[in-house]
Amino acid sequence: MESNGPEVKIRGNATQLYEKYQSLARDSVSSGDRIAAESYLQHAEHYYRVMIVQSAQTADGQNGGRSRGNHDRNNQSGSTTIAGENQETPEVETS
Repeated sequence: MESNGPEVKIRGNATQLYEKYQSLARDSVSSGDRIAAESYLQHAEHYYRVMIVQSAQTADGQNGGRSRGNHDRNNQSGSTTIAGENQETPEVETS
């Protein structure tokens, strides 16, 4: 994959891009640039979601093509939740 993020061009797989944007966000926070940090975090979140989709596709492929489905079957409220939608995205720790 190739990412044309804010002021940077990064290549790698989704995990590498996620980690790089997290790193850039931490560096921006350290230097006091909260706006750049937020931008990098948004890019990191995008690649986090890509990782979730890729891992679901990999898991489905390992099940011999049988889909595990995209809904949370344990949801007691009767509504369905798309897999990965309610997962929290890790944030950069600030000092």
